[in-house]
Amino acid sequence: LKDVIDSAIKYHPMVQYRKLEVEVKENNMQSQKNYWLRNMGVQADSRYGTFDNFSSNDNGQSTTLLNTTNKQFNYGVGVYFKFPLVDMLNRKNQVNQAKREMEQARQLSEVQITEIRQMVIKFYNDALLKQRLLQIKSQAMGNGRVNMEMVEKEFRNGQIPVSEYVRISDIVSRSESEYE
Repeated sequence: LKDVIDSAIKYHPMVQYRKLEVEVKENNMQSQKNYWLRNMGVQADSRYGTFDNFSSNDNGQSTTLLNTTNKQFNYGVGVYFKFPLVDMLNRKNQVNQAKREMEQARQLSEVQITEIRQMVIKFYNDALLKQRLLQIKSQAMGNGRVNMEMVEKEFRNGQIPVSEYVRISDIVSRSESEYE
């Protein structure tokens, strides 16, 4: 019985679905834990082209203006860290929600396994019951046939009346019908 239950659990599609659902919820929880990392990063850019540069120099007595146009390569690299209040205030709630969803998926998986165990045990007990009933009906049919042979001999010899012969014949035919 244990082997049948284990096999039914292993190959039942709903159990496999529930296990995948648990894995999805675990991954979701991990994503929620790492969600704050989206507020940190490195940014880089580069540009090449024609740039207009304008500068002024004021030394107190005169102002010198300088305007140049040239082709050049500009680049920049930076690190950023943002502090969104919504994410900071809601982070614990999001992680807890992901944990609860994962636990719900696990519990639902256990419910599915328990239902399959109960179903297999029920079918197994039904099969045992039907096997015992078949054995009993087989014995009853065998006994009825032996009884019918004796009644036929007694009927031919005139020892029992027709009504008794018909009654026993009916009992034997019902026994054979129940066996079938």
